[in-house]
Amino acid sequence: MSRLLCTDQVRVTEITPALAVILHELERAAREIGVPSVIYVTAVHNGTHMKGSRHYTNEAVDCFTAHGVAWPDVQSFIAQLQMALGSKFVVLHESAGTPNSHLHIQPRRGTVYP
Repeated sequence: MSRLLCTDQVRVTEITPALAVILHELERAAREIGVPSVIYVTAVHNGTHMKGSRHYTNEAVDCFTAHGVAWPDVQSFIAQLQMALGSKFVVLHESAGTPNSHLHIQPRRGTVYP
């Protein structure tokens, strides 16, 4: 069974509707697909992101699995999570193949959620 944890650096200043949906669907998708480890949320409002990032409005999440544990099938997980979130959201695999490999999840650019 997977668990969804936040690293010590994660800062949330507001639980927005988008953030609530992202976290809920992330945990549910991990449970359904059987991610066999902890999923760490590494950024919400914290960190340095590009100007205008949805992180600064508490509407984006960065996450990865426990160090040394690969996603069982990252593309299947992304597809399942994207389907659960719907067309107003985007799920990106950023820095794939590097030590900074992570998922970035947010409402699509130009959309307002809800």
